[in-house]
Amino acid sequence: MRVVLDTNVIVSSTLIRGGNEDRILRAWQEGDFDLVLSPGILEEMGRTLLYEKLSKYHRMTGEEIAAMLESFAGDSVLVPGKLAVKASRDPAVKSILAQRILA
Repeated sequence: MRVVLDTNVIVSSTLIRGGNEDRILRAWQEGDFDLVLSPGILEEMGRTLLYEKLSKYHRMTGEEIAAMLESFAGDSVLVPGKLAVKASRDPAVKSILAQRILA
């Protein structure tokens, strides 16, 4: 099964160990499903994790965030994320819908 997760789910997994988001990511790491990502989602994850407000909670350095993103890129199914979707005005929703279609 291929799954596209919202960036918030992935970011939340770094903040709340043992929470639902963390359990979802652990299921992916254990091979329960294939995680589908695009360069856009990886960029959004990096940008979000570098927000000063969040960095004090996850306590990851820039190097650790880069390593985590490389790991995600290497272990997930990467799609280009270039499909144009007109189902929503929200760019984040458009991105997720496009990736689900491409997956």
